Amino acid sequence: MLVYEINHDLNIAVNDILKNSNNTAAETVFKLAGGKYTNKTGTDTDGVKVFDDYCKRNNLDNSGIKIVDGSGVSKNNLVSANFVCDFLILNKKNPVLEKLPHPGEGTMATRLLPIKDSVRVKTGTLSNISSIAGYLKTRSGKKYVFCIMINDPKMSSADKKMLENDLIKEAYLKL
Repeated sequence: MLVYEINHDLNIAVNDILKNSNNTAAETVFKLAGGKYTNKTGTDTDGVKVFDDYCKRNNLDNSGIKIVDGSGVSKNNLVSANFVCDFLILNKKNPVLEKLPHPGEGTMATRLLPIKDSVRVKTGTLSNISSIAGYLKTRSGKKYVFCIMINDPKMSSADKKMLENDLIKEAYLKL
């Protein structure tokens, strides 16, 4: 089923969304997709219908995903670490995901540089939450999908990102 057709240069959009943004403009895409799906303007409820049908078609369990408003703006933060990992596994051959940035690019410009050829990730920031998800090839040659979400209002954004980096480097070295 076609939910939405892109009529502009996808490479520009992919770079803007995957490499240069800590927020993938989920609300805009979510409502737009919902509107196309239901032939209406697009609402949160329409977006949820698209999301639920996507999960059902791909046998993804989204029963544990709750709609939360962590940003004060978006009611469409429909993610869990398990969902993100399932999505990355399901779409590992999708050419769009080959454009996930390596360290040294976009939001990863100064992060994880010593293992830049072993990891592709997408970062995310929302209110008190910092996240990073992607693909990791460890020093031993094993391949992993991962998602780290840190929700701690007492930690600074820099400390959250440092913890994410430390966890990924540790996984790279020890797995």
